[in-house]
Amino acid sequence: MNYDIQKIETLKVIRYLESNNGKYTNHASSAQGEYGIMPKSLEDAKKSFKYKNTKVNCDDSKASLYYDFVVKTIGTNDPAHVAYSWLNGPYKLPKIPFRRQNVFEHWYVKRFNKKVLASSSVLRNLTDFPFYTVKNQIVRL
Repeated sequence: MNYDIQKIETLKVIRYLESNNGKYTNHASSAQGEYGIMPKSLEDAKKSFKYKNTKVNCDDSKASLYYDFVVKTIGTNDPAHVAYSWLNGPYKLPKIPFRRQNVFEHWYVKRFNKKVLASSSVLRNLTDFPFYTVKNQIVRL
């Protein structure tokens, strides 16, 4: 799967979950914009890619930059792991692989997977994103 296509599709689902596609951008926390990115997280992403004095204005540009930062930090572009890290921060993802299985039980990842199942045929058909459904629950293989 092309990294850019997977990135776009993952960001579409995250945008829907964070702000209902831009309808609700006033978050309860200090998160900002359509993708609900925390200002400190965006600064970490800019430092990581040496964007020190560059202003990133557009929500889509911020999300793209932060997505790349998350993938670089967690070491995978698996959509469920990216979704978990999007909400909790990339440093919260367990480092030990067998503990990463608990990620799929997280409420945000369940909502992410449910939205993927309902809308994103691109992510649903990923070879590295295998799952099947049992009573509308997504189960990873």
